[in-house]
Parts: sequence; structure tokens; C-alpha cells
Amino acid sequence: MKKCTHYEKALMGVSVSLLGIYTSLQSSEITFEEAAKRFGLTETDLRFRLTVWGRRLPRLLKVLDKICADTVSRAEAAEQLGVSPRQVNKLQESWNVLRPIKAYRIDRAATKIKWELHKKCAIEVIDGSSNFISAAESAQLSPRQMRRRVATLLLDHSQMSYKDLKSLSASKRRRIADHIEVAENFELCEQADMRLIASGKVSLRDVAFKKVLSTDERRKTAE
Repeated sequence: MKKCTHYEKALMGVSVSLLGIYTSLQSSEITFEEAAKRFGLTETDLRFRLTVWGRRLPRLLKVLDKICADTVSRAEAAEQLGVSPRQVNKLQESWNVLRPIKAYRIDRAATKIKWELHKKCAIEVIDGSSNFISAAESAQLSPRQMRRRVATLLLDHSQMSYKDLKSLSASKRRRIADHIEVAENFELCEQADMRLIASGKVSLRDVAFKKVLSTDERRKTAE
């Protein structure tokens, strides 16, 4: 089984103290090899860091633990370590540390994705590739709710009803569905995510979590 890094454990909400690992190593409670694995580093990399940071290492690890516990801001961490906020980001990355993601952010992302999933399934009804029953099941809605989603999209983007749609050819329905996808700003990556959720291959919250992480990474890169 693949071992989780400190970074991955932090994402899963597992409490791992960097300072605790270091203290255990110093007191010979764990071997150097085991300490490197717990840090998510190679033995060579850990040895190098012990040399470079020396007596300052406990302070660094303590601050990184605070970041992981979300009890200190990036600016405060920078002040405590005597480095710039940008350097704090680099230290977090190099020590496999990520500030916990607030549950409300995942909930908010999940709500948005749920609406996107509803629209994706409604568009499949519009283009004729699915029916109300199958689409409703994929979107976790009732058939009546799915009919409302379809009716809303058709009215908003084509000024027509589903009854009007039923009389159109398959190619015309596809063009209308394509128009709605563009108007609703459906990107290819979003469509792929919606297909995975609808098929049950991934959970909605997994996709929400991935999107929040992606947003954080882009923000960090831009800083």
C-alpha cells in the first residue's frame, strides 16, 4: 500500500505533528529511515535539511504545524520565521504541508457542481441522448424536477418548450444543446467531471475538493 505523505494526510484531516516526528527522531524513538518516511522525504533530503536548519529546525516545524492546524496566518508565520510570505509558501510545499481546507468551501463548491450536474443531465435530455427518467436518476432529482430544469434551459436560451423540441430532428436538437452548452459556459473539463459523477465513478464531493485545491494552487502561483 502506498504510504501517504504529510501533505496527503493533512488533506484527509489526519493530525500529523512535524515537530513530534523530529522529537521522536532526536530521542531515538524512531529510526532515521522511519522519520524520513513520516516527513514524506528521502533520507538524503532530510539529512540535508537537518544540516541547513540546525537549531532553527524545531522553530520551523512548530510554525509549520501551526499552519497545518490553521492557527496562524501566512503573514504571522513569515514574521515568526523571519522570512517573506512567499518563502512561507515554498517552505509549506517543500515540507509537504497544506493549510486545512474549510468545510464550507467544499460545501459551496459541491453546491455549484450539483447545479452544473443538473444542467448537464438536462442538456442530454434536450439533445436526445437521455430520457427524463435516466437523466433524473443521474442528477439525483425526481423526473418532475428534471422536466423543470429542461424547460428552464430551453426557455432561457431558445425561447421554446419541450413540446416544441420533440418535433425537431436529432441534428437540430443537437445544435440547440450545443448552443446551450456554450451559453452556460460548460468547459470540456467540467463536462468530463459531470460524466464521471453521473456514472458514479467519482463522488460529487471528490470533484468539489479537487476544484478547491485547484483554486488554491492557482492563487498560490499568482502570488
